[in-house]
Amino acid sequence: MNSDRLYELEQNLAHLVGRILRSPGETFTTETLAEEAGFDRSHWCTLFRERVGESPGSFIRRIRMEMARHRIAHTSEPIDKIAVDCGYHNLSAFCRAFRRFCGSAPREFRHSGIKPNQKFDGGIHWNSTWDEPEPDGLARRFPFRFTIRPAVRIAAVQHIGSYSLLGGAYAKLAETFPAEFHNRHFFTVYWDNLWTHPADGTMRSTIGFALLPNESPPSGLVEFIIPGGRYVRIERAIRRTERHDGWLWMTRKWPDATISMDEHSGIPLPWEAAETIVWTGTPVVRPNAKHRRPAKSG
Repeated sequence: MNSDRLYELEQNLAHLVGRILRSPGETFTTETLAEEAGFDRSHWCTLFRERVGESPGSFIRRIRMEMARHRIAHTSEPIDKIAVDCGYHNLSAFCRAFRRFCGSAPREFRHSGIKPNQKFDGGIHWNSTWDEPEPDGLARRFPFRFTIRPAVRIAAVQHIGSYSLLGGAYAKLAETFPAEFHNRHFFTVYWDNLWTHPADGTMRSTIGFALLPNESPPSGLVEFIIPGGRYVRIERAIRRTERHDGWLWMTRKWPDATISMDEHSGIPLPWEAAETIVWTGTPVVRPNAKHRRPAKSG
């Protein structure tokens, strides 16, 4: 599979996974999901299993049960309402599925007082923030505004891997380039959604610093243009300790954004203490040829 087709596949897959996570009760079939992704059923199922680690049907059932488990444990909603919201219109079928997943019937689980932890070691999981109209007051904590911003030329390098490792990538930039560059505006552009991308190790980002007019990138970096257009940004710079919640809010409000990025007023080191302006927008954009992950060989 060539790199263009692989990119299209992963974007379509992330979009469909996002739909399932946000609306587990929607009626999904393998055939309709495959059609939306542009593949025949057999090929789609194989690709989905390769990247997510389970079949589409198994993934949908697990996400529904994760949502049901959370709502049974943390709310007093009627069990039959939760069942319908999770896509089960037959209460007996829902109870059987819940018992297989949790080891007890829904009412027994509720009476046990167990509060499941939503912190997972990896993989794709349902997240309770998508089930709440305004989770934890995030709208008040992270006010936003719309703006039209111009295009920005940056000297850039691509990073492939977990976004949690970006601090190390910036540390390498700091070692490679002299301090005169360290006070430039730096940008971290994220190409894959943290919540829906199927493989943590293949997540793509572009990092770099703003170029001056007519300036060429230093050796070892390439020019990348962050497109201008309509964006929304959090009003204030946020600390790393707030960034998780800030991004939850932004990706919840604008799930179809075509670009998301952090802007830093200087090289973001030490990484744990860095402050960032969070941007997301809808200009027409994708990684250029120098920033795409090469097709898998063999």
